[in-house]
Amino acid sequence: MQIKEIGKNAYRVDCQQPNLNCLDDQRKSIDNVGYLTSSGVLTYGGFNHDCLARTLLERGYTIEPEEVCGSDDMSLGLRMPDVWYLNKGMAALSIATYYNNIVHQKAFEVPNFVHNLTIAKDFGRRGMVEIYIQDDLEKELNSKNMDYFGTPATITECVRILEGWCLKEYPRLNGYLTFSDLMKTWSQENAPMYDEQGWFLGRKKSKQLLAETGTTNVRDCAKHFWKNYLLKKEPRIESNDVEIDVVDPRFATERSPHTILIGSDISEEVYGVKSPSTDERMVELAQQQYANSQIISLDLRLIKSDGIKTTLDSEVAAITNVLRELI
Repeated sequence: MQIKEIGKNAYRVDCQQPNLNCLDDQRKSIDNVGYLTSSGVLTYGGFNHDCLARTLLERGYTIEPEEVCGSDDMSLGLRMPDVWYLNKGMAALSIATYYNNIVHQKAFEVPNFVHNLTIAKDFGRRGMVEIYIQDDLEKELNSKNMDYFGTPATITECVRILEGWCLKEYPRLNGYLTFSDLMKTWSQENAPMYDEQGWFLGRKKSKQLLAETGTTNVRDCAKHFWKNYLLKKEPRIESNDVEIDVVDPRFATERSPHTILIGSDISEEVYGVKSPSTDERMVELAQQQYANSQIISLDLRLIKSDGIKTTLDSEVAAITNVLRELI
């Protein structure tokens, strides 16, 4: 790994990806993950048009949203940018780069994809990861009276279980069963709109109902659950939580990450057009928005290669080496 200082609190890092088939590299990577987790590292994954939206808009660019689950989030009252999601725990870096991979893959599902092409031509299309430190973040949120809550499971995935999605067809949902049971029990006892007949209708019927009415009974109860249980529980964030939701639109424009990771340019792969943008130009843009953040430009894509949400792949392992050195 070669680290070069390229400006005030800004670095260019050329990484050597660990060989996870090598026991020493595997052990070191796992140790890094444990260290970063115990240090309270939280993450958010996005692309440069998303993470640097505020500054791009100030410069006159138009940003076309590339949402993954926008309608789901809206039905739960948890749509970005009014709510900001941060990943917590051992898989925080994996989930951030996994989300980047989902956005990346969706671009290839759109014929003649040109979303945010103007931005890509000027700055490249780059995966990014925002890094926060939990103790610092909580102090900031509390000082500004911003609402937030921690959850041990993603609410959207729990909703899918409670709407009756087939667990054999979507095996990832098995990991959300315990928290789904809590949501159902709490809703039965505390949600005035709870209607037993609106639960476990199956994926097709629930989606049809959502399209027709904008909600389902499960979603109405889930919204009541996070507003009246998760937002009010103490402590707000617990050790087994894997996600922190900041429920305040101010956070999107006022947030100040500890560190910003900037990935390599993939505009040619996505658009077929190579951007003349340099890493230095991208770093300058990030510094304009995040004057107090450490900026790290990497020769990594910051897009999870194996497509599995919580696994440790070689790129995530390389990121842990960088953060262990620079945080």
